[in-house]
Amino acid sequence: MLAPLALAALFAGPVTLTFLIAAFVGVGAWEWGRMCRNASSHAWLLVGLLILGLAGAALIWLRHMHGIYAVLWLFGTVWATDIGAYAVGKLVGGPRIAPTISPNKTWAGLAGGVTCAVIWSIAFAYAIEPGTVGMGPLVAFGAIAAVMAQAGDFAVSFAKRRFGLKDSSGLIPGHGGVLDRVAGLLTTGPALALLLLAINSDARAW
Repeated sequence: MLAPLALAALFAGPVTLTFLIAAFVGVGAWEWGRMCRNASSHAWLLVGLLILGLAGAALIWLRHMHGIYAVLWLFGTVWATDIGAYAVGKLVGGPRIAPTISPNKTWAGLAGGVTCAVIWSIAFAYAIEPGTVGMGPLVAFGAIAAVMAQAGDFAVSFAKRRFGLKDSSGLIPGHGGVLDRVAGLLTTGPALALLLLAINSDARAW
């Protein structure tokens, strides 16, 4: 549901995207504070706010330093993972990964998410500056990012169960809150930023 808004901000320019990310981080921080209000320790609150801040900063840095392609690929990878995991998990079912944390997530769904992320990465490599985007590394990054996106979903699910909540909030009718929708970016955004910092490479040179 948030994809059109995110894409519009992405293509509008780095400043627009920065404002949108800041707004999402602010709303996410409000949701996290609401979730943690009955916690017996401030550590939960501080850790959550740190993760949100790092994820927001990573996305802003990616757009400003590595251009539109890095963020577009990342958004598409997370969305492809979510769609593939949901569709294949519903269709195939099978053993669950961690039923006490997220009872609807299955190993088949994870495989479906990774597959869709890889397909998206291949399509991206062909569509964006054909011949200049390294297929192998991008596909590998796609598979890894898919697993990390699912890990982000599990982390948010674990927190919600820890605090006895079904959704982070009810801001998006029928879909929970902002944290429920952007959980995958909380892990993949910082991971991609760290990777690019480590290899000191422009995203378009993949």
